[in-house]
Order: sequence, then structure tokens, then C-alpha cells
Amino acid sequence: MPTIRVIYDVRQALPGAWWVPMVFGLFAIIGWRLTRGQARPRVRMIAYGWLLTGAIGAAGSGAFTWGAHALACYRLATGGVRQVEGVVFGVRPGDAGGHQAEQWSVRTADGTATFAYVARQMGPGYAVIQPSGGEIREGMSVGVWAAGDRIVRLEIR
Repeated sequence: MPTIRVIYDVRQALPGAWWVPMVFGLFAIIGWRLTRGQARPRVRMIAYGWLLTGAIGAAGSGAFTWGAHALACYRLATGGVRQVEGVVFGVRPGDAGGHQAEQWSVRTADGTATFAYVARQMGPGYAVIQPSGGEIREGMSVGVWAAGDRIVRLEIR
């Protein structure tokens, strides 16, 4: 029986930009602290700007980051993904600078499926390119679960 090794599962990974809402939250906290007890109108105006920017930024980036991650997890759990199993071919490694996408295809009984991603992908999904330790190589057997254009689970067999 072949050994199956899970390389990536969105349910066991943090979102790529998990820290962004926290940075905005820090701005909101600093702005809130500065609004307390400041008598000068200019300082209060700047503080309210920080508070408003931080609060809106934290809410918006939090909804985008964690919402996209939760949706990917939900789709994987409920079967709302495309499952592909086969042999990898046509590997084109990406560059570490994130300028060129890594691309590879899987040959299946039904045809081929092609996957591509960049190193600095912000949303959920597998995005580890070869120069950064990615494990996808020509001729290996894989199982891929994809939600749209994002790989939400990747197994090497």
C-alpha cells in the first residue's frame, strides 16, 4: 500500500495574511488611547483618524482574510471542491521573488488539470514554490483538492 503524505491542508494552516488585521487593530488601540485625556484639538483629530483607520482596516482585512479561509475550509469539508489524482508533468518552477508563477499539470484518466500559484499569494491555498522548499516534482503521484484556482489540500502518494 502506498504511503500518503499530506503536504498542505487549509484546515491545518493559518491564512497567508493572518497578521494584517492585527496591525490595523494595533492602530485602532493606539488611536483610542490617544483620544483619552488629550486637550489639544489637533492631537484628538489625528487620534480619531488612527482609531477610524484602524477599526475599518481591522474589520475589512479580518473579514477578507479569515472569511476567505473559512470559506475554503467549508468547501473542503462539504465536498465543494474539485478532486484530481494522477501523475505530475510539465513542472515550471516559480521564482523566489514572486514574479513568475509556479505551474504544473496532473495527468488523470479524464485528461489533465493545470495548477499555478505565486510565492506571495495572500489568500488561502498551497503556494510553496520549489526555490522556497516546494515539493512538487516531475513524475510524482499526487492528490489535489482545489476550490476554484486555489489548492486547499495536497497529498503526495
